[in-house]
Amino acid sequence: MQIASHARNDVVVFRDALKCVLLVAALCGAIRFSYSQAKPQKYIDSLLAIAGQIKPDSNSINALTHLQRYYFERGLYDSTLKYALRTLSIAQKLNIHKSIARTYYNLGMAYTNLTQYDSAAANINKALALMPLVKDTAMQINCYNSFALLANYQSDYSTAVAYLTKAAELI
Repeated sequence: MQIASHARNDVVVFRDALKCVLLVAALCGAIRFSYSQAKPQKYIDSLLAIAGQIKPDSNSINALTHLQRYYFERGLYDSTLKYALRTLSIAQKLNIHKSIARTYYNLGMAYTNLTQYDSAAANINKALALMPLVKDTAMQINCYNSFALLANYQSDYSTAVAYLTKAAELI
């Protein structure tokens, strides 16, 4: 009887602790959401100021990459493409292979979400072609996973599995 009572108390304590954790998580999410909603224009303006330098550099590329992510996360893929193409132009002029590869990957993901699968595959292939220069295993895995996603969207499940297997072999 005492063991059952003790176990029941543990369950009650666990349930109450879980409620507190969920409450704190919800409050933190609400605070983060309200902050991110209150300051987006200042954030965008500061990134645009950095990106719009007279002589673009790696800071311009980083700012444009943040803009890509900002718009991508909000489902604004046309804006993502706009900033990705600007990033690509600068990265190519500066010959920064890792930024070029990342931008091709970002273009591929934006085109995937716009259901322009041929354009998506072409850009992800360009990113993958740069892997010998970039030597970024995580990005290579992301490319293979993206190809698997594209194949899945087109109901080509055997190809999707093949790309997932390639990605898993790199881990």
